[in-house]
Amino acid sequence: MQKKINTPSVTSFYSLNSTPVYLVVGLGNPGEKYKLNYHNAGFLSVDDLVSKNNSSWHLKNSFNAEVSEFYLNDNKIIGIKPNTFMNNSGDAVRKVLDFYKINLSNLIVVYDDFDLEFGTIRTRFDGSSGGHNGIESIINSIGEKFNRIRIGIRSDTNAILSASDIVLKNFSKDEQLHFADLYKEVNSIIYEFVHSHSDNINAETRSFIFK
Repeated sequence: MQKKINTPSVTSFYSLNSTPVYLVVGLGNPGEKYKLNYHNAGFLSVDDLVSKNNSSWHLKNSFNAEVSEFYLNDNKIIGIKPNTFMNNSGDAVRKVLDFYKINLSNLIVVYDDFDLEFGTIRTRFDGSSGGHNGIESIINSIGEKFNRIRIGIRSDTNAILSASDIVLKNFSKDEQLHFADLYKEVNSIIYEFVHSHSDNINAETRSFIFK
């Protein structure tokens, strides 16, 4: 029997000055020991987004997440990092969407993808989880209709391993040297999408390492 999903309201939240609100979710596992794990590519990227916009994180127990708020021109951005570990990420996402009444078309989830090579970012709207537990949790909470930014984590050194074996390993020292390029590309995608006021993110593949 298929599980029924109660999707959030499709009415966008607007403040008194009619400012559109976007929710940017970074996926990962909380805790210092997981900080540089492949599975924390989403956390790391959204950390940089928040830092670059001179904002900071605040723990909101009612959301089970760390939350940050800032503006991109006339657009309000709410960034969150679920504090529930990867497998239960959907709980925090659902709570924030419901509280702010954010349209699903204004939701962007940033996360790691073992099927893509490191140096590659792929964007798309909707679809299955692809075996990613965090995305599966979000789909179970709100359905498949949301924007995704997928960060490749597969490389020549880890290609022989399964996804479950690699995601809790740290990015290599060489890969960490490319973090600034990774963050710049993720931020660019988010800025472009927010300023476009599009309903769906464009499906495309980008590279941030050029040989």
